[in-house]
Amino acid sequence: MSDENISSVATPDFGQVIRWPRGSEWRKWDLHFHTPSSYEYSNKGLSSEDLVAALKAAGIAVVAITDHHLIDVERVKRLQSLAGNDLTVLPGIELRTELGGSESVHIIAIFPDELDLGHIWTILQGKLDLTESAVKEKGNDKIYVDFKDAAELIHDLGGLVSVHAGKKSNSIESISNAQAFKQAVKEDLAETCIDMLELGRPSDAEDYENVVFPKIGRQFPMVICSDNHNAKEYKLKIPNWIRADPTFKGLRQILTEPTGRVYRGDLPPILKRVAENKTKYINKVTIRKVPGSTLGEEWFDCEILLNPGLIAIIGNKGSGKSALTDAVGLVGQTRNGSSFSFLSTSKFRKQKDNKAQHFRATLSWESGPDVDRILDEDVDPTAVETVKYIPQNHLETICNELRGGGDSRFDHELKSVIFSHVGDPGNLDFQSLDDLIQYKTTETYTAIELLRSELRKINEQIVAFEQMLLPGYKKSLEALEAEKKKELEALEAAKPAIVNKPELDPAKQAEMAALTEQIGNLQTELANLEGQRDKLLDERKQVTRRSTVATKLLSKIENFKKQHQMFLNDSRSDFGELGISPEQAVQVLINTSSITAVKRDADARVAEIAGALNSSMAGSVGFGILNLKATLTSSSSQLDAPNKEYQDFLAALTNWNEGKAAIFGDETTVGTYKNLQARIKDLDEIPAELTKAKNRRTEKANEIYGRIADSDEGGH
Repeated sequence: MSDENISSVATPDFGQVIRWPRGSEWRKWDLHFHTPSSYEYSNKGLSSEDLVAALKAAGIAVVAITDHHLIDVERVKRLQSLAGNDLTVLPGIELRTELGGSESVHIIAIFPDELDLGHIWTILQGKLDLTESAVKEKGNDKIYVDFKDAAELIHDLGGLVSVHAGKKSNSIESISNAQAFKQAVKEDLAETCIDMLELGRPSDAEDYENVVFPKIGRQFPMVICSDNHNAKEYKLKIPNWIRADPTFKGLRQILTEPTGRVYRGDLPPILKRVAENKTKYINKVTIRKVPGSTLGEEWFDCEILLNPGLIAIIGNKGSGKSALTDAVGLVGQTRNGSSFSFLSTSKFRKQKDNKAQHFRATLSWESGPDVDRILDEDVDPTAVETVKYIPQNHLETICNELRGGGDSRFDHELKSVIFSHVGDPGNLDFQSLDDLIQYKTTETYTAIELLRSELRKINEQIVAFEQMLLPGYKKSLEALEAEKKKELEALEAAKPAIVNKPELDPAKQAEMAALTEQIGNLQTELANLEGQRDKLLDERKQVTRRSTVATKLLSKIENFKKQHQMFLNDSRSDFGELGISPEQAVQVLINTSSITAVKRDADARVAEIAGALNSSMAGSVGFGILNLKATLTSSSSQLDAPNKEYQDFLAALTNWNEGKAAIFGDETTVGTYKNLQARIKDLDEIPAELTKAKNRRTEKANEIYGRIADSDEGGH
């Protein structure tokens, strides 16, 4: 699977040490990085310590050392020893090939870090003629290898092949498409030699995804790397993220999931969602014995780190799945605690052997603070439910309730005895008590059922009002309000740090000022288009509702027509006995043209709005927004670091304000802070509304009783 949100956790073997216990995580990888061992390195005085420090400062988790036509075995080993647990150093090499026009095509080889690097380098030197004497004789700027031979050798040695692509220098696009055979050469290389594409800029990806990959019938992972030649000036064009363990095996996973495991940008969407919604994500689950416990048995002593993309818990029967999920549900105040299978009085919470009292479970939320409960506690029905949990027992109970129904043999025998005493002419020639009762009571019960339907609605209102008057209801609303307040506080704490507009260097002032002005104009234009888009979205919501209401009315009218026709069909024999036709007594006029016209106009407007929002349709608002964002990204990439940091701050502040507005909300948007405050205030009006509803119920009940009494008097 390639969905970025898909992840799972196996129930743990508590004696096993897992190096990366969260499973596949998004990390920054740089798969093209040079050292002073490269012939053309610009700062030869840098030490291996300097290189590792620069990479760690940039948050790089995995780096591939790719010096030109050389693997400095000792330097790579030194870097690996300095890297520690925070950085994985993969050995590699960059090679110039015979292919290309004015620029030769370069390839990158990346090898597993656990292999014998000295052996690999010896083989490469011998078979590709990369010995020190050969390089000196030919010159570093003239040495090259055969693309296919080199790729085949790299694969034989267990490595992966990356090729420069797109607008990057020394790209495979240097092989021009002008001649058909050259296009065939590129397709052949893609099929047999290449594992990854290294792009020069983010926009290059679109052409490959939309044109190249569909044509060749294969998709490659696309990465962006630093190609750094001076660690003192280390910077990334744009961060390159890979969702995998920081190992060579992890890297191989992107070959089969090229889109789901690679992300080029500031922050992968799932990490952004976690950062913006820290109160909704659990960081880890801990279960420990309570201090002073006298229980000698070993049950739990674990800390389970959760991946934000978790969707499944996998384990054999008896491996602890229900224990873990019940514990999470308990601490998260699930409403279905009565259906726990493990934390039940028949298992872990037995009255005579209550082991649950000896253990405490803790949920560590991304926003903090930790929340914990003893495992033999009950769920608090007035607390905020922070975890939605449906235990297996709860599902089984619901399914079993649906299996009931049907008449018993006793019911059939009882009705047969009663009908035998009705006799003629009281039975009206019917064959069963059910048929006789249905004939004599159908219309009365239809009228009564309509009244009962109204009564049910009134009762539902009364129940809702009475629920609102319970102490726990107000307490629950206040807890939800407090939770929203906590979300606002967490968001406030995560407010982007202020970045002041930078003072420009006089030498760059004109250039940066013009670029900043251009970006400002683009942002204004983008804001205008996004305003148009928001208005269109609001209008679409309104016209979609008009269309839906019109459709509902047309369906109601159609149902009414069917009911009318059924009435005519069912009553025709009765009218016939009276010597008249049903059409003489009942006539119905239906005209749906005005409703149909409203629906037609609404559907047409929805289609127009869809076109205006379609980002692939030239001239549309959506298309304009997409292009402006791309232009903004391109323009922003030309800013120097201080100006880019300032523009990033402005964008982050906009997102922060939008998130705050969504949580704060208004009185009508259910679940927002303002809505919860309004609902708490409205509770003062509930007693008066409850009294009115009870009066309406009394009136409706009397009306129903009157119809039943009339039926009894005129009936049997």
